[in-house]
Amino acid sequence: MGLDFEQYTEFYIGSLEQEYNTSKYGFKVAESENTTLAGLGAHRITYTLDESGKYGKITDIWTLKDDKVYAVTFISDEERYPLFLNTSEKMIDSFQIT
Repeated sequence: MGLDFEQYTEFYIGSLEQEYNTSKYGFKVAESENTTLAGLGAHRITYTLDESGKYGKITDIWTLKDDKVYAVTFISDEERYPLFLNTSEKMIDSFQIT
C-alpha cells in the first residue's frame, strides 16, 4: 500500500469529497475526528448524502495495521440514524483485529 495512517486518511477523505462533493449528492461532513478502532489509532468521518430527495447518513471508521486497512461502515437513512447509533457503536467497539 505504501501510505501511512495520516496519508491514507487524507487520501480517503479527499476521495469522498471528489466523488460526492457535487450538488447531485448534497455531500456534507457532519464530523471528522481521530478515534480508536480495535485499540488502534483510527479516524471517523460522519457525513450525509442527498440523492433524489433521499437523505442518508454514513459513518466510516478505519485504521491501519501491518500495512492493511481495516474499516467499518454504518449506513442508515438520516431519520433512523439516531435509533441505530447506540447499537452500531457497540458493534464497532467490539471489533477486534487478530
